[in-house]
This record gives sequence, C-alpha cells and structure tokens, in this order.
Amino acid sequence: MAEFILKALVKAKGLEREYYIESAAVSAEETGNPIYPPAKRCLTQHGVWFDPEGKIHLMMSYTGIGRDVA
Repeated sequence: MAEFILKALVKAKGLEREYYIESAAVSAEETGNPIYPPAKRCLTQHGVWFDPEGKIHLMMSYTGIGRDVA
C-alpha cells in the first residue's frame, strides 16, 4: 500500500519523473500472490491507482518460452 500511496502523492505534485518508487519485500512469503484484498479495497475507496500485476516474470518468458529455468 505504501508504494501506491507514495506514487499517488508524488504524481499529484507532478514529480513522478523525478522519483523511482518501488516497494521491497521483507520476505519471499507473498511473492507471486495478488495484492491483499482488504488493501485493494482501501486503495480503491481512496482513489489510489495500483497495478501490482506484471512485476515478476519467468526468465524464460523473454525467450518466448514460458517455463522455469532448468
């Protein structure tokens, strides 16, 4: 949530080209899971745009083959 809220604040000031904002996990426990539904609802209720999809890709997807690296 902090990532998306900070991005919204920076964008509101017209400074999105000045900053690179990306959250970092403290563990790999939630890697690959969608955004937590209550967090998604809260962001939506406050008009904060979010796009948690598409951040992680299989390395082989860059070769046109969507599989794990052996």
